[in-house]
Amino acid sequence: VTLPVPSRTPLMIRLKQLQRRDRPIELPDLAIDPWDVSRSGSTVSVTVHNIGNGSAENIVVRLLDGGNMVAETVIARLDAPVDYRPKRSIVNFTNAPASRNLQVVIDPDGAIPEILEENNTAAVK
Repeated sequence: VTLPVPSRTPLMIRLKQLQRRDRPIELPDLAIDPWDVSRSGSTVSVTVHNIGNGSAENIVVRLLDGGNMVAETVIARLDAPVDYRPKRSIVNFTNAPASRNLQVVIDPDGAIPEILEENNTAAVK
């Protein structure tokens, strides 16, 4: 939802629950951010996090160059951080091309149900 907020004008937002929902099922939330991706020479490293409340298995991590697959690997499992300790895995892609269009994508085919899909992509800088 996009909500334009005028500057220097008081604004009050009132929310009302329209329908009661059952507690959502436990789902993973696989995530990468721009600072999770780095490049050193021809190696691209990415830290993949699970910030959800459910575990994930067989997590595909793909390196793309302008939409074309360059490399792919699979993380066997990332548990949920229910013990308040970060759950993450570092993936290294070697022999990455010298391109300004590199991007890392987690679960590119949407095979894993997640809380949020929008945090599954990051550009390589």
